[in-house]
Amino acid sequence: MLSVAKRFLQHQRQLFPEKVNTTYTLNTETNPVHLEVGKTYTLSKPDMLYCITKGKERYWNDHKVGIVDQRYKLSRSGMDLDIQGMFGELGMHRLLGVTDLDHLNNTTPQGIHNDRGDLIVEGEKIDVKTCLGGSSNDLWVRLNSLKNPSSVYVLLTFGRGPQALERKNKNDNSEITFVPEEEIVLTFQGAVTAYDLFQEENLQQGRWESKYVYDRTKLINLETALDRFKKQHVLYMGQVSTLSNASFY
Repeated sequence: MLSVAKRFLQHQRQLFPEKVNTTYTLNTETNPVHLEVGKTYTLSKPDMLYCITKGKERYWNDHKVGIVDQRYKLSRSGMDLDIQGMFGELGMHRLLGVTDLDHLNNTTPQGIHNDRGDLIVEGEKIDVKTCLGGSSNDLWVRLNSLKNPSSVYVLLTFGRGPQALERKNKNDNSEITFVPEEEIVLTFQGAVTAYDLFQEENLQQGRWESKYVYDRTKLINLETALDRFKKQHVLYMGQVSTLSNASFY
């Protein structure tokens, strides 16, 4: 996977130090990285209301600067997905024992080239993917994400919620109201390294955009994924280290 290694090498040269503090760095001394597949977290009503507020902010802030909604079918609203994404990010932080959520208040538009990830764990950028529909769905990552890959991708799912989002009409620009259910249970389905994810056999052509699809049953716990990524990274970066003027594609 030299193409993935080249992307990491490219972005190591294009750091955005002024934005580093907007992504939470997990203190592994106080919060050891140990997250097994199948672990759950139940969002409380305050959790859900927080996610709704911040998800809406993200949606409108992105639209102001022309960032395209990250969705795979027109039947889903971009705002739906931003709220859903907040569910997963908050849930991931809770699962790891993170109590300080001030960084999640930052809804500044990022775009793919400035994407800071959702967590920094052991120095590695973690991207949290959240899927509605229970535990039967695989991990989906847009082809465009290869332009600025995270080190590890994780999947959280929740099986309840379609009726919770009520849209006044099907126009994306309409206001969405949220009807909180008694609970939404998030399940950590596992993690995968960028090197394992961005393989040709995982690439699927979509109607609007191609995506990488990784079999949910192959996902592993977070600690194992982080260790695996570091070993893969040393191997592949060593093979491109001499390509100081490499052409990135």
